[in-house]
Amino acid sequence: MNALCQLETVTNCDDKHKLCSLLAEHDYSVAAAANAFFDAPMPDAPMPDAPVPEGQDHVEDTLVMHTIRSISAESVNATMRGMPSAPSGITDVYSAIGDGDCLFDVFRRILCLLSTLHATRTEVASMVTQMRRVLFDYMEQRWTHTDATCSYQWHELVTLTHNTSIPKEERLRYGVWPEDPNGRMVAWKRERDQMYGGQSEMAAFVSLMRHYGIHLTIRTWREEADGAFYSCEVYGRNDSRQIIADVKHTGDMDTAGAHYELLRNCRFRDGVAPVQGSASRHDRKRKIRGR
Repeated sequence: MNALCQLETVTNCDDKHKLCSLLAEHDYSVAAAANAFFDAPMPDAPMPDAPVPEGQDHVEDTLVMHTIRSISAESVNATMRGMPSAPSGITDVYSAIGDGDCLFDVFRRILCLLSTLHATRTEVASMVTQMRRVLFDYMEQRWTHTDATCSYQWHELVTLTHNTSIPKEERLRYGVWPEDPNGRMVAWKRERDQMYGGQSEMAAFVSLMRHYGIHLTIRTWREEADGAFYSCEVYGRNDSRQIIADVKHTGDMDTAGAHYELLRNCRFRDGVAPVQGSASRHDRKRKIRGR
């Protein structure tokens, strides 16, 4: 496969003139050209012509998306960039909700710390619900696209996270997903509101932030008796401009007892000056199955 075809596959862009220009600018390095492609901020998506279902705002109108668009590479404090040291077993954490939405609450906390938003209690609950919708919509719209953050098509990563790697008892209960993308989409939509966030949602959040020019890397650390240790990483950019968030993962993996919390590393130590935000109307409860 030549460089242009490789770049088309990675970026899912059919603008050959644009891709050829990127390759020429980067000495025909597919990796460098792909980085340049994704480094360009994604323009705001236009509102769809189709009517929005009653009681639901389109994801573009959510407080989550307004907050993401309010963050710019220039507005992020320089002290939040660079490589923080590895966390220790005594590193403080920001408390996260414990109802199965803990990872989505971690993402919400990251947004608040990168922006000037001080969310009220009502907004916290609403933003967590919105975060699910935003990330699910992001993956659904790119279901058969390959993303640079993980080198999988989204349907492959979602299936690996929420079906292939789950305990045998859950696969017996929920069934094995089909091999084709459409069949997987049906199965995912049927089950996704009952799922914990996992690797696929983490990759979607990093990818979404990257589209808006924020190069976020998330490192996950497992807590053991002898201290925390590195588990996995989802990266947005490997250079001095990256912002690294450390996440603590406790409890038995792939179970309802698993829990995510944002660590107070040297980059995410304290919030910024609070401002008033707009409260969202949506707040719902759900029964969560283990992940």
